[in-house]
Amino acid sequence: GAGGKCWAVPPVLVLWIWRVRIGSPMTSLNQKEPKILFLSPRWVVVDKPAVWLTIPGRSGPEVPVLLDWVRKQHGPVWVVHRLDLETSGVVLFARSAQDHADANTWFGQRKVKKVYQCLAQGSVHAPFFKVSEPIEGQASSTQFEVNEKFKGFFLAKALPRTGRRHQIRIHLSQSGYPILGDSSYGGPRDVQTESGLMSVPRVALHAHVLELPSGEKFESPLPADFLEWLEILRKPTGGVSGV
Repeated sequence: GAGGKCWAVPPVLVLWIWRVRIGSPMTSLNQKEPKILFLSPRWVVVDKPAVWLTIPGRSGPEVPVLLDWVRKQHGPVWVVHRLDLETSGVVLFARSAQDHADANTWFGQRKVKKVYQCLAQGSVHAPFFKVSEPIEGQASSTQFEVNEKFKGFFLAKALPRTGRRHQIRIHLSQSGYPILGDSSYGGPRDVQTESGLMSVPRVALHAHVLELPSGEKFESPLPADFLEWLEILRKPTGGVSGV
């Protein structure tokens, strides 16, 4: 310390500081409850909060599981697809084995339309761009539509044409536009904006719309944290510009 003095910090205080700076953001995220978006004899459609597992995984018991929550609320369901731990938005569950088989066929034949919203780092010029880089040797394609530009960042719709694991995240990272908060693929969690330092403690990716070939369409509104990031980026000093 200054003047050659050393100050001992009690272990309890060190632990408290660690929890506040590192542990709190993620813990507070998974305290949000899922919401039922649609219920029918065939489907249970749920709005998944960030930092909820879709199905049981390797995370500890402190991480809630969406499948368990749905089964407690509505009885037996079948998992049709998954969202990553930190991704929020629409998740579809089937209520019978036959409905599950139908949905799997639709997903396998790419008949399900999925629209995601994401915040990414970088400056794009074209209002649309497509990434068709293979992922783990498999053909992969994602269409992006830039909806709003900020100084050094942008809001985009992502429409995956294939369904590879982490596809949107990988394709944006490969293109030099990592998603904010996506530390696995180069996205910053502490984002310097013209308004100041913005914390993005999870991947800024939201499953916004899911549309079945039957014409049924399910939509999840942008969650509070995503809206807060947008509000900060849209401040006059954020340098927002049209597309």
